[in-house]
Amino acid sequence: MAPENQQDKNSAKARQVVLPVSLSLLVAAGGVATYQWSQHDAPVSGKRAEHANTKSKEKKPGEAIRLNTDDNQVKNTAINQFKENRGKRIEVPVKHSAEESGKKIRSSLEKEEALLAFSLKNDVDWEVYDDAVYLVDSSNKGAPIAGLAVDQSDIILPEPPLLIEDIPLLPVDDLLSGEEETTDGDLNNEQNRSENVGDQKTDNNSKDDAIDSGPVLVPGSLYNSIYDYVIMNDSYNVVYYGQNVRTDDKRYNTIMKWLVESADRLKGEAYASPSLSYQGQANLQLIHSLKINQPEIQSLQEEIQKNMFMKYVDEEINAYAADKERHSKDAKHIVYFIGKYNEQANKSLNPSEYGNADRNLMKSADQDARNSSSVVEALNKYQIASQYAPDVAEELRTQKKDLLLQVKEVSQTDISKAVILAAEAVENGNHAPEAREELHRLAEKLLEAAEEFEPDAEEQAYEILSTRASIDKTIAHTATNRKKAFAYAKKAEGLLSAEKYAEALYYASESKRLYDKSDLNDRVIKRAVEQMLKEAKEKDLDTQLAIYRSITSANGVPYEYAQQATFLQKAIDDYRKAMNQSNLEQAVQDLSSAWQHSNLQKLVEPLLKEKSRTLFEQANAIRNENPKQAARYFRTLAQTPGVDVEIKERAKSMLDESNQKT
Repeated sequence: MAPENQQDKNSAKARQVVLPVSLSLLVAAGGVATYQWSQHDAPVSGKRAEHANTKSKEKKPGEAIRLNTDDNQVKNTAINQFKENRGKRIEVPVKHSAEESGKKIRSSLEKEEALLAFSLKNDVDWEVYDDAVYLVDSSNKGAPIAGLAVDQSDIILPEPPLLIEDIPLLPVDDLLSGEEETTDGDLNNEQNRSENVGDQKTDNNSKDDAIDSGPVLVPGSLYNSIYDYVIMNDSYNVVYYGQNVRTDDKRYNTIMKWLVESADRLKGEAYASPSLSYQGQANLQLIHSLKINQPEIQSLQEEIQKNMFMKYVDEEINAYAADKERHSKDAKHIVYFIGKYNEQANKSLNPSEYGNADRNLMKSADQDARNSSSVVEALNKYQIASQYAPDVAEELRTQKKDLLLQVKEVSQTDISKAVILAAEAVENGNHAPEAREELHRLAEKLLEAAEEFEPDAEEQAYEILSTRASIDKTIAHTATNRKKAFAYAKKAEGLLSAEKYAEALYYASESKRLYDKSDLNDRVIKRAVEQMLKEAKEKDLDTQLAIYRSITSANGVPYEYAQQATFLQKAIDDYRKAMNQSNLEQAVQDLSSAWQHSNLQKLVEPLLKEKSRTLFEQANAIRNENPKQAARYFRTLAQTPGVDVEIKERAKSMLDESNQKT
């Protein structure tokens, strides 16, 4: 019991009994019964005790109350032993030296006011107990017990043991380890950094527990993990792990500030080189994948998506202009995306300047108009041309009007044709609410039904829904994204065939994000990832890390490949972090994680051996003055994969020796 919580037992005022935390539940469970027992049946000192003994001859009291705990139990003979020892010595676990305590007890006996105390732990003379029970003389009606309180001054909560193989490989979501977290402030001021979990406080005086009962090192908090990467200027991992922070986390605003700043740096690094590198691709994919409600992040995502689309269109229109074989079949594709490019980039590209795409589209539409089975496609092409090809827009009016007449007869059985007619009616002056409601109903129906169409018909439906001003903007936006998804998927197929696996994954991943349809990108993603994992084995460490990051940040990667890439990414991250880690125990753990990557073992083993040996020497140096801390270090060395066999055996031997002494 903390001295400041003790009260004068002779006080005439109401008193408070202070119990340690471990007994607070027992007191609550005992409730009124315990209180009544302490008032009427508890042994007291002096004359009151003699009066109690006289009554006991008339009626024997029941068996002394027994307090049960998991490991240590108070013996039934505790009160009888106290009576037998009266006049000899009363062993009271208090926080004083033996000499001082003896004087206090003798003085107490002389005044015939003895304080009975016993502990839940094994009796040792004059030992300091954290879990002691103090029974106080409660017979003084002038100073009744007013309440019970919990002494929290000496609480040290143990942590559950966690082995290295229990540590998750996926990003850890704020695993609180009881450590004091880093305070806000100057990131370059290392004195602001609190001690890591490996340096947690231990009670040097608590020798009653088994020496090897303490935990091995556990993962630190999410905040401190991110802080480590901030110090290392590892922007990628600040974002990668920072995205796991919960909105109710007390450090949320600080982590978000770091994440936003780091994400902006990642974007800048990705665009710094003319061609997209592995790491640049990983940067952009990671930002794409963030699901964080932050305006700055959403702005970055929109910028990156816009830049990706503009790059795609630039490459497509230039390739189209240079390849005459594509002029007829791809004219619709080119005019459509030039129009969307102009809308998004606020530009005014003219399709006539790119292989006469507008004229080629007109020719193709005229051919479709002659065939009744392709009249919808003809109307679709005329609409795209009239919307995005200003040089031929006037010529389209007559043709479009005559093809509309053909559609009316079959519009009731074809949802695509029905949408075309309804949109034309609204755009040509029918502004009645009923007409707009009918158009909206038909557009929703087409958007839903299109998912079950054949690929060409599905893509055509999205073109119809995304090129008419009268269509609801939300529906048009969804249709535009799905049309982009089809375009990116085709781009990814071509890149895969050209053995450009990383770029194929980049486009397939974005296609998957825009429209998650299994048969659109799954084959390309699986094949690209398989090849990238093979290629990584032959690359340098930095390139390996970039490849693994580009895989783990992509959408739609099969689970087994994502897990493999995550493990390998973490192994390299841990190796890099260990190189900057000042805490020896944490460094050993990080290096062990890296050692489990077979390609890293030769690189990691010398450093792991050096750090392990140093940790062993440190543990050996403190084992007398701080046995618990030393035992934990020995146990970490004995249980951590990759530690040199000789050091493991010596650590186990030291643990056995310590336990025997205890």
